[in-house]
Amino acid sequence: MKTAILFSGQGQQFADMGADLYQTLPAYQATIDEANQVLDWDLRVTADWIDDAQRMPVAITAMNMGLYRALTALLNECPTVLAGLSLGEYAALIAAGVLPFADGLKLVADRARYMQRAGLQHPGEMVAALRVTPALVAAACQSAQAVGVAYPANYNLADQIVIGGDASGIQAARTYLKTHGVKRVVPLDVAVASHTPLIACDVADDDNVDRAFASIKQRYGVIDGIIHAIAYADKATLEGDFVNTTKAGYDLAQNISAYSLIAVARAARPMLKPGASLVTLTYFGSERAVPNYNMMGVAKAALEANVRYLARDLGPQQVRVNAISAGAVKTLAVTGIHEHQQLLKLSRSMTVDGEPVKTREIGNVAAFLLSDLSTGMTGDVVHVDKGVHLS
Repeated sequence: MKTAILFSGQGQQFADMGADLYQTLPAYQATIDEANQVLDWDLRVTADWIDDAQRMPVAITAMNMGLYRALTALLNECPTVLAGLSLGEYAALIAAGVLPFADGLKLVADRARYMQRAGLQHPGEMVAALRVTPALVAAACQSAQAVGVAYPANYNLADQIVIGGDASGIQAARTYLKTHGVKRVVPLDVAVASHTPLIACDVADDDNVDRAFASIKQRYGVIDGIIHAIAYADKATLEGDFVNTTKAGYDLAQNISAYSLIAVARAARPMLKPGASLVTLTYFGSERAVPNYNMMGVAKAALEANVRYLARDLGPQQVRVNAISAGAVKTLAVTGIHEHQQLLKLSRSMTVDGEPVKTREIGNVAAFLLSDLSTGMTGDVVHVDKGVHLS
């Protein structure tokens, strides 16, 4: 039998949540105690987090991990699948070993801070509609556009859908659902309409990119820096012989992984401040024929060429463009590559110290490239792979 674990998000938290588990499950208690050593507040004191928009997600993530450790101790096996709903995705990443526990909690804290800021600038609401159909929810959201904005956000179940939007839009959607016989529409305890296209950016569509940056300009006016961390290829182009790559697969990978940087830079250009920085992510597979990296290697090579030409074009307005060639890291993205475990082992065997590069090390270089400490660098590909590129 295979086991899958789905971590919950937020919205239904309550006072003293987890207190009974802390008293009865040693693994849960140990996890909460470990979290308390990382934080400057006590998870055991509900008043410290239950009404705090920045602390609440951290508490829920720690509790998710406590439950996970307690459950796996009882199961005595590793789950086959780890997934999460919204905030729960971070617990899934921590459980999968992609993020260390302490770093994961800090990342969730940063996420909460940014989301609270977004909520203050553009308040939103979310409700869960029960015993509905996707068509009915879509109609309710369309009806709400007359007075505000409302969008289907999460399809939790076939008949349970979360709607997000502004206050007027959500109220209009609730009224529409009520008049169509829906009896239960439950408000969620959130301050921002997550997972809605209030600012959407589909890089496959130039018009969508332009609209996204027009919205950003209206809200923020200027941009100090951009991280371009977008890549995609059809899974069929990431295995077997590269010579079998189809035109459709080639075009898709180039469009999403390489051309998107041009589209983003063009749309952002009027807002980029003097001294602004664009940073994108590439990989050693652009330079060497890495097994199964195939089409993505070709797309990354094109991306690196884009960096050089964009650096030339944006240089006169004192905007820098650079790329980080990161070593192979255990992420959700790498799992799309055929035999990705072999790729990770190969990369580790080629590092100068026998240890894989850490996400924190890659993040540190990204922070450096975005900062004023790197004003003399542009058009460069910086390897952060512990020497793999030397082989």
